[in-house]
Amino acid sequence: MSENVVNLPLNVKPEVTYELKANLFDEVLQNFLINLTKVVGDRFLIFSKVPLQDFVHIQGASNMLLTGKTISLLLCEKSSMKIVCGIDLRESGMNAVKQSEMLQDVFQKIQRPLFQFPFVNDISVAEISEEIKPILSSSPLSRNCPKCGREMVMRKAVKGRNAGKSFWVCREFPSCKGISRIGKF
Repeated sequence: MSENVVNLPLNVKPEVTYELKANLFDEVLQNFLINLTKVVGDRFLIFSKVPLQDFVHIQGASNMLLTGKTISLLLCEKSSMKIVCGIDLRESGMNAVKQSEMLQDVFQKIQRPLFQFPFVNDISVAEISEEIKPILSSSPLSRNCPKCGREMVMRKAVKGRNAGKSFWVCREFPSCKGISRIGKF
């Protein structure tokens, strides 16, 4: 037996020291969050680094596809906690591109806008405000496109099985094919 081995009794645990980090978030997310708060004020609740599996359910498949995947920021209505939109701070690289595409697909399918910003430290209040303007100016008589997040307009079908029914279509149509039924956000 070696002379350098120290056998501690089983009930003795080594002392652990805890320290408070200087910041809760990295500098980029922290600065973006400060500027986003200036834009939305107290109108929405802002949650950061939310796991997708906390708010998305995959029908007919395993939710394991979402394990470990997060959205940078999630905005919710203050009174109802309903999700308004997601904000993705995109990093560069091949994995980041795949993550970005997956997030776009998820948000399109849950019919909520996704706003994407580069993962840089100098995004201004004005840039954030301009990009998320569609959700800031929403009213019961307006909708935001589930595909691109821009404003939608109401139209009425003139032919086909839905003739006479109204629906929402993206203002950017035909370049964006976002469509929603009336009464569905």
